[in-house]
Amino acid sequence: IKYLQTHLNADLGRNSVKGGSVRVQFTVTTDGSIADVHLKRSVEFVLDEEALKVIRNAPKWIPAYQDGKNVNAYRAQPITFIKE
Repeated sequence: IKYLQTHLNADLGRNSVKGGSVRVQFTVTTDGSIADVHLKRSVEFVLDEEALKVIRNAPKWIPAYQDGKNVNAYRAQPITFIKE
């Protein structure tokens, strides 16, 4: 959450036509890197691109753990842009 708060350009939401919640789906691999990033729910092109950029540039995640070893896991991350 702290990463999103510091790296997301909130001004895009304020200046957008309608604002809203973009949903980005991706895979957290066994080493914690992010792969297969794509939009699950689109709002507006500028907001969609910002959400994709932030997720693609995110630091490594803690990988999922199953039966004593790291496994790939899917994640759907909502990112809400508020229109003021």
